Amino acid sequence: MKDKAKDNFERLLNIRKAITEIERFTSECSQRKFEKNEMLASAVLFQFSVIGEAIIHIDQSSLAFMFIW
Repeated sequence: MKDKAKDNFERLLNIRKAITEIERFTSECSQRKFEKNEMLASAVLFQFSVIGEAIIHIDQSSLAFMFIW
């Protein structure tokens, strides 16, 4: 049986990594440059997908102390 706390922690780490990647990809990028760069936009969208997938699978009761849902 899997350890839910460990799974949740790993998913939170994945979210943090995805946020870091988005920040790195866009740190020196204007909105106009972002809109014109399809590869950059796809990379950022992928990271948002990673965040979304991780959030879906995190046990919501473990987040209750952090966020009001």
